Amino acid sequence: MNSFRSEPFLWIHLAGLAVVPLSLLAVWLGLAAGDPVLPYSLEIAFLAIAGILPIAWMQWQRPFDIFSLLVLAVRPDRLTLEQRQILRLFKTVKTRIAAIAVAIFMIWAIWQIYTLAPLAAIATPLSGRWHLLGLLLAAIAFLFANLFLQIPVSVLGVLLTSDSRFEEVEPYEVENIGQDFFIFGIRIDNILAIASPEMAAPESTKEQSVNPPKDEVSSHEEIPKESLETGENTQEENIEPENTIQDNKINPEQIDSLASEEDNLGSDELKDATETNN
Repeated sequence: MNSFRSEPFLWIHLAGLAVVPLSLLAVWLGLAAGDPVLPYSLEIAFLAIAGILPIAWMQWQRPFDIFSLLVLAVRPDRLTLEQRQILRLFKTVKTRIAAIAVAIFMIWAIWQIYTLAPLAAIATPLSGRWHLLGLLLAAIAFLFANLFLQIPVSVLGVLLTSDSRFEEVEPYEVENIGQDFFIFGIRIDNILAIASPEMAAPESTKEQSVNPPKDEVSSHEEIPKESLETGENTQEENIEPENTIQDNKINPEQIDSLASEEDNLGSDELKDATETNN
């Protein structure tokens, strides 16, 4: 049986950590545009509310459904039992504690970035008079940074679950997935072929296909023997008519002797006929 860690969606969303440094770089360049219009504390509070609060609240109340990619999502009724077990692990206390820890870390991170923003004033593509636009772009980039940090951290918590613990997890109810998880994108039957329910055949079926029952194997082995025996019988039956044909054949010498006997009989009959006439 394959481990649940081989689920491709887990690793796809864990790879989202690569987006976090790029998003924080965009935040830094956006804050470096011009001089602050609002007090420092208000701008930092705006960034925290816009970037941290929505994602942390989502992971606390309705965790992100990882069985989605870009603008597509797998329908809840098309998820396998193993995938619904994985969803159950996103609704644990451990996931909520991780969401709070990530939110606290990102508050510290935005404070540090805001403090170091003047160092990027030369590199920012925005001019000094576009500080409000830079602040808005920084808030959007910070939202993405939180999104691509919160989800991989929760995925990492699932990957650290032991196999014995995972076997005890009950699959999440299909009818409750839509209301308990945030499903982003157009819902379709399948995204990755290896994750579809039709492709996930039961292990017992696979074993039967690879190792068929002994009764079937023995029956298949006996069939050729019977066919050989019947084949030999049919060959013997076919040979017997040939032997009878050969026995019924007449040699040329026998034909000549029969012809001579007929001639002798014919001559004797003529003699008898002439004698009677005389």
